[in-house]
Amino acid sequence: MRSQVLLLACAALSFAATAAEAGSRSQSRSVQGRFGHGYTASRSASWGDGAVTRQGQRTFNNGMSQSGWSTLYRTDDGYTRTRSASGSGGRSVTGTKDVSFGEDGVTVNRSGVTGSGDSWSRSRTWPRAD
Repeated sequence: MRSQVLLLACAALSFAATAAEAGSRSQSRSVQGRFGHGYTASRSASWGDGAVTRQGQRTFNNGMSQSGWSTLYRTDDGYTRTRSASGSGGRSVTGTKDVSFGEDGVTVNRSGVTGSGDSWSRSRTWPRAD
């Protein structure tokens, strides 16, 4: 499990590090199925200065919608990712994951809050194998 966390963390740092040149891109599409079921979707990504931000939105034919965003950025000792999602029904959630690499191991702190006010927080440290 520890090796998977380190692999994912290294991949995320590598992705953020390769985004040295600032840029962005966006995309949209419409999907229509049978009996009037379908949606239109748009998404975008921007990067630069060690950060990558993604945003997306989906609007269904019945008027309901979903949207979300995530930002991944490098810190001095690891990386932090913040994500948020919401729907037209009034539900929402925002969460943060902070990964720190130290001499003693890897520490992962997770926290979040819902639109109704519920919150959570947890932390775990994986010691470095000698």
